[in-house]
Amino acid sequence: YQANTLLNTFSDKRLFLAAYSKLQLTFKTSLDSETVKLQSYIQSYDSPLLKIVDDLNPYSKVISQCIGSIFAQFIKVSNLQTLRKDGILSITLQDSNLPLPQGTSELDFDFTDYHKLYLILTICPLFCPVEVANQTLVPVLKAVLPLGWVVPLYGNTSISIYSEYDQLFKGYKFNVKNLKFTSKEKKLLEDSLKGTTQGIATHRAHRVFIRQQLSHLYALFTDFPGLIPAKAILTISGLKFAKQELLWYLRHLQNVNSGPKLKGIGVEGKILKDKRILEIVFYIQKLTEYLRKYERVIGNYYIEFLANATAK
Repeated sequence: YQANTLLNTFSDKRLFLAAYSKLQLTFKTSLDSETVKLQSYIQSYDSPLLKIVDDLNPYSKVISQCIGSIFAQFIKVSNLQTLRKDGILSITLQDSNLPLPQGTSELDFDFTDYHKLYLILTICPLFCPVEVANQTLVPVLKAVLPLGWVVPLYGNTSISIYSEYDQLFKGYKFNVKNLKFTSKEKKLLEDSLKGTTQGIATHRAHRVFIRQQLSHLYALFTDFPGLIPAKAILTISGLKFAKQELLWYLRHLQNVNSGPKLKGIGVEGKILKDKRILEIVFYIQKLTEYLRKYERVIGNYYIEFLANATAK
């Protein structure tokens, strides 16, 4: 979906393809097979979502079940109280284990994949509109749509997720039987738009959490650099989450007024702006420098740790 949507951001793709085909015919008697396949592909996926839904319709029930399973993981790592209680990225809750590796539990891995889970839960319901119309995936959309109004497509390219769902409910004519959206789905979008202020607050709380945890790690490594190898995995997890939160902030700050409906609900730059965002950048830079400086020591530490674990 991301690849197809990115392809459709090029408004002149058909013109370029026609020019390329013309050049081929100038030097050859016929088009090569790859060019023919590319032409067919672009024509079939001119409306990416329309074609994908038609292709995946037989598997919509299975996709819905997978989304439900992922949603359970997402909810588990969305609660900051739970994360603080379980000591995610914490070096203070378990002082006796400071010299031991940390950050390898199942919850740790779910935590680092938080933004990836969000992206899956936001985009995948588009592929099974029947399950959305049947209200099966409505709880998922109610939870994830207020958390942001743009999602990354590729690199610095983003798309308005509300525009995609708006087209889903209004514009597309799928070749799917018994598919009919009611006013409930349309109200879902309106409620999600009204909830974006709360979504901004949620991400602000995430940044406060990650800033605090990274500051603790930085202070620990500054005073006790010998603990860097043991906390390397933990640090990498924190840096990964911090990077994604930083990208979320910059992406939404850049697109604060990208959607016409957003202007009507009062989402302004001053609500979104975070005066302490540079602190996260500082900790990312310093912790990355520590990991690079002690790269060889970290590698030797885990080789020895695994060797001892194997021996036992």
